[in-house]
Amino acid sequence: MRDMAGSYGSLARFRDVRRMQKVGENTIVGASGDLSDYQKIMKNIHEMQTYDMANDDGCSMTPRDFHQYMGRVMYNRSLFLKVVFTSAFFSKFCCVG
Repeated sequence: MRDMAGSYGSLARFRDVRRMQKVGENTIVGASGDLSDYQKIMKNIHEMQTYDMANDDGCSMTPRDFHQYMGRVMYNRSLFLKVVFTSAFFSKFCCVG
């Protein structure tokens, strides 16, 4: 992913912003677009992850779970004309060794 410029609206000020983060046990979230929307997405994901860990049921969220949740969040925001100007992806990774 080459989008490393951080912009808040039309203010393109930051040039070295990392937009990939590990969430959960085996999920990577990446995004491009508006930095504040990316931060909002990550805040939602971390809140959901905290809620999931509080259940302490031994299950962990998969990339599909994160994708479905964020799809619903983004759709809900679009209904109220609070469109997210960020494209995000969720990927599974596996460490062998």
